[in-house]
Amino acid sequence: MIRRSIFLVIVFALLAGCNTDGPNKVSSSPPRPVDEIDRIYLQVSPNAVNWDGKPGPDGLEACVHMFRLSQPLPVTVRGTLRFTIYEGVISESDLVSARPFHSWLFDGEKLKLHQVRLMMGWGYAMRLGWERNKPTTSSVTLAVEYLPLQGVSVHANPIAIPIGPR
Repeated sequence: MIRRSIFLVIVFALLAGCNTDGPNKVSSSPPRPVDEIDRIYLQVSPNAVNWDGKPGPDGLEACVHMFRLSQPLPVTVRGTLRFTIYEGVISESDLVSARPFHSWLFDGEKLKLHQVRLMMGWGYAMRLGWERNKPTTSSVTLAVEYLPLQGVSVHANPIAIPIGPR
């Protein structure tokens, strides 16, 4: 419980944003969305989260920043973000053949609802709940992929997250 409280304090501090004096100042309004990106940076809660107060975790909290190499600050996008969760710890090379446990799609319109201004710039924060179908493993692996309206998709490195003993 204390770890979760510390994590929430850090998240709320980051959500407050940061204004710096210089060319890389985070604007008070989101940048215009772009179609193509070069990189995705995925942050996730250090463990699964309980939202309903009933025993057991209910899902993950994730934050995504997307970048173009030609721009110093994160960008917003028009395309779709796909989050996929796998039971257990899955290496990046094994994701292609692994069976997904659950997946979430956020298209351009849904993404607007999840925009947040953080210290490093504008990004997207999501709660990824697994509803009634809970994982049966002690950890899960989360992967995220950006699917542009046209062009090549971009993946972030997958992250393994502990969810508790099984």
